[in-house]
Amino acid sequence: MTILLILISILAILNILFFILFISLKSQNKDLISGIKFTNEIISQFDLYNKILNEKIQESYDIILVRDISVYINNKENFDDKDFHGLSKSFCLYFRKFTGRPIYNRLIILFGSENQLIEYLVLRFNKLLMETRLKSNF
Repeated sequence: MTILLILISILAILNILFFILFISLKSQNKDLISGIKFTNEIISQFDLYNKILNEKIQESYDIILVRDISVYINNKENFDDKDFHGLSKSFCLYFRKFTGRPIYNRLIILFGSENQLIEYLVLRFNKLLMETRLKSNF
């Protein structure tokens, strides 16, 4: 009789565990489906995100230009790799701040990863910096 009660208890516990597993898998599937819909929404609104991306890149660069790069230009000084790394890092941080977390996260999805987004930002920063150098004979 006690063995029967133990078996019934084990079966009841197993049923509960399978039910919890089923619920968690069901919610993960919903997250996956909503993630796919979210990605499709971002891709379908690419022009909007591209416009935001370009505006925020320019805003971030303008801050860096006024705050940091103008010092080098006014003093006719060149900066080394360490300075460039610091400037590009500041640029990326300003970009992230200006876009806000929701749009920044959507841009990460659009680029595939945060590293790829940052690489793109550094390339754009470098391009804008070269344009500034050419304009100012720096």
